[in-house]
Amino acid sequence: MTRKQQRIHFAQQHQTLLRCPLCYEQVEVNEASMVCANRHTFDFTKQGYVNLAPQRTENLYTKELFTARRMIIDSGFYTPLHQELIKLVADAKVIADLGCGEGTHLQQLLPEGALGIGIDLAKEGVKMAASYDNVLWQVADLANIPLTTSSVDAIVNILSPSNYKEFKRILRADGRMIKVVPSENYLYELREAFFPDKSPYSNATIVELFEQQFAHTKKITVRYEQQLTAELMRMLVDMTPLTQNVARVQKEQFIANHSHCITLEFDILIGND
Repeated sequence: MTRKQQRIHFAQQHQTLLRCPLCYEQVEVNEASMVCANRHTFDFTKQGYVNLAPQRTENLYTKELFTARRMIIDSGFYTPLHQELIKLVADAKVIADLGCGEGTHLQQLLPEGALGIGIDLAKEGVKMAASYDNVLWQVADLANIPLTTSSVDAIVNILSPSNYKEFKRILRADGRMIKVVPSENYLYELREAFFPDKSPYSNATIVELFEQQFAHTKKITVRYEQQLTAELMRMLVDMTPLTQNVARVQKEQFIANHSHCITLEFDILIGND
């Protein structure tokens, strides 16, 4: 059985969770595609994911960027963060990673026996994510999530924008929303080197908006430092949106002349109604 066939069989087992992004009807999974009652059809790729937003393109996020992200995550860069998140999703049966990128965060968090659903608009990220098994991988718009209402036990949204209206629609009544945002000292060394005159970063507006969405909220702060090799430091500098407008010569000077110890600080926002 090919990877595509395996993914189709897997999707057939969970098709009751899926809906058409065009007409919102429930879909069935046949031998090659997802098809709704109105015959809107979305084919599985050979990698085993489905593109449910074929008219949308996300060109800022390249294969090279996602390759760097995977190597950074695989190095253990986010392990202390993952350890906290694992506790928060331990009892969830269906977990959606919305803004999943290349998929490694979800792969690291997914409890044994749970169903993972990874969704991102960046095709190159989902294409890479599809190398991980036992997850439904979809290219889709987070403003139009192709999942049925009240179908998910936990949502994780890691360093990615949110659409709370859609997130709350797919979340079960007793479900849990988990959003990870940078805190003040996140990548402090990069901010200090490249933007010394800017005010310290604050996530207060993001936190306030999150707290307005849910009846019950909680915040957990995770702070630690990581020592990187020169290769990983170069990948970090290249992959973070923080430095996307920084000149290459400045990046190389930073890598050559600065300590490779990097500060990570996150706020984990947990919400439920």
